[in-house]
Amino acid sequence: MEGSAAGRNRRMINLAKIASPHRTDQSAAKNDCRDEASCRKRADAELAARILDRDGAALAELYDRLAGLLHAMARQRVGPEVADEIVQDTFVRVWRRISTYDPDRGRLDSWVLRIGRNLTFDELRRMRSRPRTIPGEWLQREAEIDQNAIDPEKAVIGAQMRDRVREACEQLPAEQAQVIELAYFHGLTQSEIAATAGIPLGTVKSRTRAGMLRLREMLSDVARY
Repeated sequence: MEGSAAGRNRRMINLAKIASPHRTDQSAAKNDCRDEASCRKRADAELAARILDRDGAALAELYDRLAGLLHAMARQRVGPEVADEIVQDTFVRVWRRISTYDPDRGRLDSWVLRIGRNLTFDELRRMRSRPRTIPGEWLQREAEIDQNAIDPEKAVIGAQMRDRVREACEQLPAEQAQVIELAYFHGLTQSEIAATAGIPLGTVKSRTRAGMLRLREMLSDVARY
């Protein structure tokens, strides 16, 4: 327990360290942004620090940005009514666990979406224990997920590849990273991404294409897998 508390304290200090220049001197913080990735990291740390300070407006800002995407992700697996609950539970969890977010390990949006994805799969497992409540199409989706997890070697390789893709996405422009993460990690179709992100389908396709070209270059050493 002491180690866990120490880890939380380190993350809270890290949030404050990254966010503090922006909070105390916005012009200096802007000049200190070496590139888009560092600016995005600082913005994430600042928003997380505001939520940590119990700023409800900061949580509302994050909700407005991600609620639609979270709902689309959950809806395709558990249906619209349960998806509503998952969205609410996700932001309750964000509010309670924001001290565990580490901007050095990834984007704030990705962290929130992973919480929603985990809650969705938790709900799927509960629904599976009550098969009469599950529409056939969702049962089929979960069966496919289970089938893909049967081979331990493939599962390990898949997990390693996902980690590499996630790291590479951190180097992409934010708009390219968003569409690729939503498709690759969260299973949204391009049409769903367009609808929930409020951008034209053609824009989703062009961003995906540009992002995939850059990812292919960055991941060329593991392409054989």
